[in-house]
Amino acid sequence: MIHLNGTSAAQLAEPLAAATTALRATLEALAACAPNGRDYYHTPGAVEVALAEHVVRLQAVHGVLAEILELREHVYEHTPRRSK
Repeated sequence: MIHLNGTSAAQLAEPLAAATTALRATLEALAACAPNGRDYYHTPGAVEVALAEHVVRLQAVHGVLAEILELREHVYEHTPRRSK
């Protein structure tokens, strides 16, 4: 639960939203870095190794993004709803 006398939910959510945007941009940039077979010598398995390493990087960023989205959702869920 967010402490009522602490940082406001909006102030907590703002940097989380910025991080979400940045991580999504990072995923897009990483997608453009995907290994291409034509860039490797014909060493057996080289492209497969590069692709596996690339997938690990993507999964790591996806994991961080999922954590940030979870934190953001938690902030929104615990934001007092004001009646209009």
